[in-house]
Amino acid sequence: MIPILTVTLNPALDLATSAEVVRPGPKLRCEEPRADPGGGGINVSRMIQRLGGQARAFVTLGGATGVRLAGLLEREGIACVPFTGPGETRESLSVTDRTSGGQYRFVMPGPHWTKTRGEAATRAVVRAAGAGAIVVLSGSLPPGLAHDLPATLAARLARRGGRLVLDTSGA
Repeated sequence: MIPILTVTLNPALDLATSAEVVRPGPKLRCEEPRADPGGGGINVSRMIQRLGGQARAFVTLGGATGVRLAGLLEREGIACVPFTGPGETRESLSVTDRTSGGQYRFVMPGPHWTKTRGEAATRAVVRAAGAGAIVVLSGSLPPGLAHDLPATLAARLARRGGRLVLDTSGA
């Protein structure tokens, strides 16, 4: 079987809740939030697993939010290859208005990356993938990351017989 590694450079701890009505002004009393690991590569790993396949998830993690996200991945049985991110892992929040059914989604940008951290992540992905792997870089790219990172990663993987599948924004 060809090894599959998914890559999520800008993961999020996705929090979802609901309120009777969402409107400006008074405090909104919400239901207990549900927390899920989020990000494109994580979602790909989750679906591969549900379809009976195997994939490891290379995920950048930072701070207490990153620790919580890693625990949620473990609970789901998603094999995680952790990489220390440049700051606190971001969160996102969705609130559903139970009266109208409308959903309000608040997505944070994630920590700012330096060129050095991006280069370190590229090297770590190539090492984690191994020879001949399929690597899926999915989800938004974090702020500050070099726009040529996907092309650089694809070239380095190709030298080892690997392939890159790209599904991202920000590149």
